[in-house]
Amino acid sequence: MDEKWIGAIVEIVYLSKNKNLSKRKINMLSVDQGHIKAFCLVRQGRRNFLVKNILAAEPVVVFIG
Repeated sequence: MDEKWIGAIVEIVYLSKNKNLSKRKINMLSVDQGHIKAFCLVRQGRRNFLVKNILAAEPVVVFIG
């Protein structure tokens, strides 16, 4: 994942350090040295994610109108 997705809402599949899979929708705030800082829409709070543990990522498309 790179900086072009900052400010976007992205759906990720993430492997936690406890080896649990989760699907999250996040609003990416920053990317720095293998870490993503984001607001998690599922947990309703700021979270840090390791880039190496993101198994899949896709921008969320929002239709207006």
